[in-house]
Amino acid sequence: MQNRSREQKLVDILFEVAMITKESKSLQELDREKYAEWIRHQLDSCGFKNFGPIGVSWCKLLEEKSNDD
Repeated sequence: MQNRSREQKLVDILFEVAMITKESKSLQELDREKYAEWIRHQLDSCGFKNFGPIGVSWCKLLEEKSNDD
């Protein structure tokens, strides 16, 4: 499999979540907060550590630490 940038991985995740949601009755029945929590979990399980909600954002990605830290 080819190497993908972090941005491309996020685009791929976005589409995967959208397609799963379109077909999942149980996800469609979640309230907004529970649905946002589910999305944050999907990002986290794909390597995008995050927290949220914070301010006007549903999710904030944690900065990657460099190997020098």
